[in-house]
Amino acid sequence: MELAAVANTVDIAGSSTLVIDVGTTSGDPDEFIDALDVDAMTVPVFNTGDQFTSGYSKAVKAVASETEVYVKVTDSAVASLTAGEIVIALRVLDLNKFS
Repeated sequence: MELAAVANTVDIAGSSTLVIDVGTTSGDPDEFIDALDVDAMTVPVFNTGDQFTSGYSKAVKAVASETEVYVKVTDSAVASLTAGEIVIALRVLDLNKFS
């Protein structure tokens, strides 16, 4: 993993408390994106998770096999959401593909 990005492509409607985490730990998946306030986004956001020490692209989270990626949605008014769309993009390097 070298890049994790989130873009809010359709404005969130019906809530002002939509927060997401993206990562590989099922209980608290925040390795790639951590506590992102999606409804407040005005530009795409990159590499805010615990595995990134800065916003710069770099290889993180090396694993030897397939790994699940989780998205955790936290919203006190999730039932009130009426519109919105977010795109989550992950750039993954699979060096075994070339062996």
